[in-house]
Amino acid sequence: RNTEAGELHDKATSLAPDDPVPLCNLAQFLHKKKGKHKEARKLYRRALRSDPDHVPSLVGLGVLVGKFKANYSHAQALFERALDVDPECEDAKEGYMQCLSLAEGALVQDTEDEEYRMMAKMAE
Repeated sequence: RNTEAGELHDKATSLAPDDPVPLCNLAQFLHKKKGKHKEARKLYRRALRSDPDHVPSLVGLGVLVGKFKANYSHAQALFERALDVDPECEDAKEGYMQCLSLAEGALVQDTEDEEYRMMAKMAE
């Protein structure tokens, strides 16, 4: 069934190569059903070249660069842009909050790692 859906998405994308909707749908399919994050990022970027304000593509790319690339500042900017276009977008709000939480967790971990290194150095 996933193969059939993928083929339909591929066909829609080939029929309308600059339409952000099928590009975004295919990116979501690759990301969520196939785990192909790199390919999904490329498709989201392609959709955004066609329509820089396409909110689902902004959100989808934000999720990918935040979760899988740990590029929280880029993800945050994508979510902010999505919210500028559609302030009521729940997915953008949720993604933004998750991004902030992940960034805070990474900062705490970095601080703890640095403290551990300093204590280990002092113990030598």
